[in-house]
Amino acid sequence: MSQGYTKFWRKLQDSSLWLSEKFTRGQAWIDLIGLANYTDGFFRIRGNKVKVKRGQLGYSEVSLADRWRWSRGKVRRFLVELESKKEEKIVQQKNNLTTLITILNYDKYQGNDTPDGTAENKTRLINKINTIEDVPLDIAEKVIIEVFRENDLKMVQQTIQQISLLSDLNKREILINKIKTVQQTVQQVRQQVEQQTDSRQYTNKKDKNKKEKNKKEPFILPDWMDAELWDDFKESRKKLRKPMTERAEKLVLQKCAFLKEKGHNPKHLVMTAIESGWQTVYEPKTKGG
Repeated sequence: MSQGYTKFWRKLQDSSLWLSEKFTRGQAWIDLIGLANYTDGFFRIRGNKVKVKRGQLGYSEVSLADRWRWSRGKVRRFLVELESKKEEKIVQQKNNLTTLITILNYDKYQGNDTPDGTAENKTRLINKINTIEDVPLDIAEKVIIEVFRENDLKMVQQTIQQISLLSDLNKREILINKIKTVQQTVQQVRQQVEQQTDSRQYTNKKDKNKKEKNKKEPFILPDWMDAELWDDFKESRKKLRKPMTERAEKLVLQKCAFLKEKGHNPKHLVMTAIESGWQTVYEPKTKGG
C-alpha cells in the first residue's frame, strides 16, 4: 500500500536495535524525519542559541556520520542528493556552528491521515509559507504557484505578508513580481473560462453584459497594508455598528493608496483611524493648517 501512515515511536530512534548497525539510505532518510522538530523550538551550541522551526533539525555532518556509522563524505553526498532538484526533499543552511536541515513537505510525513487530504494539504502549504525565507528562490516560486492553486484568500494574504518581511531585498522583489505574474495569469485563465461559459449559457448580448456587470473581482489586500492591522480596523468598524462591506474596504484602501502617493504611511493612517474611532482614514493636518 502506498497511502496512509504507520505510526513511528520517536523513542525507537534511541534504541540499540535502531542504532546497533550501519544505516541504510532509507533508514537514514526516516531518521532525518524523526529527528526533525515537531514544534518550533531552539537548542544551544557553544553558548549560542539556535532557533529551530517545525520540520527542521540541527545536526552537523560529523554528528550524522557518527550516528549512521558512515563516513563524513558519504553523509555529505547523501544530503546533497536529497537537496538536489531531482529529489527536493531537504534544504541545508550551513554556518560556523552547525548545519540546519529543513525537511520539505514535512507535514506530508507528520500530518493527519485525512480521507481527502484537504486538511493535510493546507497544513503542509501553511508550513511552506512560514518557511519561505529559508528555502531557495526556485522553491519559493513554486510555493506561490501552489498558494494560488489552493484559491484561498487568507493564504494569499499570508504569503504576501511573509514575502514583505523578507530580509533579502532581491529575493523579495523577485517573489513580488512572481505574485503579480501569477495573478495576471490566474485572471486571464478565469476570464477565458468565463467567456467559454458565457458562450454556452447565454445566447444574447444583453444577458452577457448583465453577467459581466455583476461579476466581482477577488479582494486582495495590498502588500503595503498589514493584514492584522486591517483586521483590527474592520473590528473597530463593527464596534461602531458600521461593519465594512467589500466595496467599503476597497474605497478606504483606495484612499490609503492616494494618501500614500502623497507621502503618508497608510499603516499610520489606519492606526489613527482605529484610535480615533473613525470610519475611514483622513489626511493628517499640517502644522499651521
